[in-house]
Amino acid sequence: MTDVIGYRKTGKDTWDPIIDYRGGVATAALLCCGECHIVIKSSGGPGHNCLCPSCYETRKMLDFSNGIKHV
Repeated sequence: MTDVIGYRKTGKDTWDPIIDYRGGVATAALLCCGECHIVIKSSGGPGHNCLCPSCYETRKMLDFSNGIKHV
């Protein structure tokens, strides 16, 4: 089973989901949210331009109010 645990910015207005695959190995390179700085994942980092699901939803609403559409 896989879960979307965050989003990574891959283009100007493009965000791709970060999927949690079970059975990964924890590393010292943490994947953290760029807004609230919580740890999204204990492997796969360092991540740049990443957001946790709640910060992503907030960003999406702010962008929508400013006329920016998320793809």
